[in-house]
Amino acid sequence: MAYVRPGFTGGVVMRAVLVVDDDRDILSAIQEALADEGFTVWTAGGGERALEVLRGAELPGLVLLDGRMNGIDGSSVLSWIRADPRARGIPVVFMSADRRVVPPDGVRMLPKPFDLEALIRVVGELLVG
Repeated sequence: MAYVRPGFTGGVVMRAVLVVDDDRDILSAIQEALADEGFTVWTAGGGERALEVLRGAELPGLVLLDGRMNGIDGSSVLSWIRADPRARGIPVVFMSADRRVVPPDGVRMLPKPFDLEALIRVVGELLVG
């Protein structure tokens, strides 16, 4: 069920997570782990596809975003999210193995490699409360 925010033509699917990563193995592992916990999981193999999803009628309740990707990178996707009136309230978690990636204020960081239990805990905190 989608929660529709006032003034929006689309809605936010509160238990939906958009996972953005250019590593297919990571996408698959995260998708499986979160789906097993009852979350709806949308995947994007890069920044361009993530923006396509975010421009859609339904928005995810959370974005897990790789900080380093080829093409449109995580910082660019985050900038778009923060600039878009429909999407700016969506929580974002950066994921990266590169310790030089520093997320901006208000964005959580999940260093790769990460334990799937830690990922599920973070997603639960942000989506369920």
